Amino acid sequence: MRNKIGSLLIELCFRELFEWRMMQCDPNPANYLYDKEKKILNLIDFGAGREYEAQFLEYYLEIIHGSYTSDRKKIIDNSLKMKMLTGEENREMADAHYTGVMIVGEPFRTSHREELYDFAAAGFTEKVTKLLPTMSKHRLTPPPKEIYSLHKKVVGSYLMCIKLRSQVPARRIFEDTYENW
Repeated sequence: MRNKIGSLLIELCFRELFEWRMMQCDPNPANYLYDKEKKILNLIDFGAGREYEAQFLEYYLEIIHGSYTSDRKKIIDNSLKMKMLTGEENREMADAHYTGVMIVGEPFRTSHREELYDFAAAGFTEKVTKLLPTMSKHRLTPPPKEIYSLHKKVVGSYLMCIKLRSQVPARRIFEDTYENW
């Protein structure tokens, strides 16, 4: 059941963004209700809903795909297009940005489609926490305003998967999303 709920949380993030182009950005566990019999996750609070432009989502999806394929150039190029970076960042900041994207994209780089990514064993929060001082010190521009709400939801969903000790076929979820986009 933990794995099913975790999988549904990650699937919901991708469907909200890349299918509906609207996301409920408050990852509070009280905003979800899992129907055990039907094995579905109900989102029951839409108070923090936000729409996203297709171009923004295109760049964001390509950044994730860059992480999926370990393509630094793709990550940096799309981060520049999205205005997450200015192009004037020092090497330390560029490396921290790339590393951060690779950490967030780690669940999608399992060795095969159906392999389960173990969110609890991944050390996600420790890895991200190490980057924060560098990003705070060397960031030249704030990320686009849309990033704050989007990352609140994504990181919150990851944290719920960690708390649930979910193992999720994240690569399959991403591949299906990318193919359908």
